[in-house]
Amino acid sequence: EQWDQAVTAYERALQLAPKWVKAHLALGQGYESAGQPERALETYRKGLQLYKEFSADSRLPLVTIYGKLCHRTAEILLAKSNRQGAEVGEALQCLCEGAEATPNDANSWYRLGNLLVALGRLDEALGYLSKAEALAPRTEYILHKLAQAHLKKGNAEEAIKIYGRIPAHRQVPYILRGIAQCSLAKGQHMDAARRLHQVIEKEPGKFYHYWDFAQALVALKARDQAIEALETANRLFEKEHGKSYKRAVEKAEEIRSTLPPGERISFQNSSIPVPAICFGTVTKYDQDRGFGFIKD
Repeated sequence: EQWDQAVTAYERALQLAPKWVKAHLALGQGYESAGQPERALETYRKGLQLYKEFSADSRLPLVTIYGKLCHRTAEILLAKSNRQGAEVGEALQCLCEGAEATPNDANSWYRLGNLLVALGRLDEALGYLSKAEALAPRTEYILHKLAQAHLKKGNAEEAIKIYGRIPAHRQVPYILRGIAQCSLAKGQHMDAARRLHQVIEKEPGKFYHYWDFAQALVALKARDQAIEALETANRLFEKEHGKSYKRAVEKAEEIRSTLPPGERISFQNSSIPVPAICFGTVTKYDQDRGFGFIKD
């Protein structure tokens, strides 16, 4: 991980072989690791342009590298805090071209669908996320994003069906939060509150979990607990962003003046029951590598 020296070596490699697309990818990754994202972006763009100048036959063995160049270019563009519309457009084009070049890569379609969800282009997003799901039908983050697209379209029932395909033991905090959002949309506020309480127990440092939890508590008229959740959301937001979470502060002030004090809700023993308990035998364990295999 001596990135400055690695960058020097990759730069020399490209001086000797300026049309080596793989070296553009490696140099860009070196720049990223060395904390130079703008130079990485410039290098990736050169690699993309170089690929497009090749003949169709010459491109064929390079499609995987090209897909990675598209992905890294889009990631840098979208990570900019002050990104412009043109940069978002360039990122979207990169992800489109990368997915078309590597049509059997589920993650390429997922990344494209993910950006389209963020842009509010939900029908297009659903089409691409469905392609990703067809290639990797049991991948939870793909199912999650597909469910979120349906939820944003107002179809909470379809979203909850998709979440139902994720086994309980793989329902990590962001999955549980997504299920809770479906419950909120369906008016099932207690179920949402219980799930969000679970999420907070598992991942207590995320301000947005407390914001969602507060919404469920407000619907349940648990005013004091909702205010506490909003104050925690504000405190965590300030720690992460260096400024107040204006939305949470305003919401806390609003419910102080509009909701009467209510009874506190107990969330003890709120865990969702495990649908089945399985038993197995460890058939192999690699002590040095820290993993093994269990047979039912």
